[in-house]
Amino acid sequence: MSKINLITPPDILHNKNKSILCISFDNENRKSLQNVLAKVQENLNIYIFDNDITEIDWLLNLHKICDVCIVNLDNLPQEIRTIMSYLISFDNTYWLTKGEEIMYNKISSNRIFELDQIKEKIGG
Repeated sequence: MSKINLITPPDILHNKNKSILCISFDNENRKSLQNVLAKVQENLNIYIFDNDITEIDWLLNLHKICDVCIVNLDNLPQEIRTIMSYLISFDNTYWLTKGEEIMYNKISSNRIFELDQIKEKIGG
């Protein structure tokens, strides 16, 4: 049975577990993640960032150390959207949106439409 640590700002857990950063998840994303995590066989750290603009330093620092980062672009406030092109430019960042004409396609091909697409990267 796996152990899943749920971590929120300003905390950071230093261990050997795979770490996943979830940015701006809505209820649908959370349920989808929960379904993927139900099948996980390894220990994980799940970091949750819920648009607290006072925690931008935490977000940027965690992005560097996490194995996988998943962003819901449709749920981002404008203040955080301004740094998303930087975060999306990394190979470990996967992004969700219902928008059609998104310029992020020019920066990254890691657009996903559901979390099941990357469940093996999450550990499922």
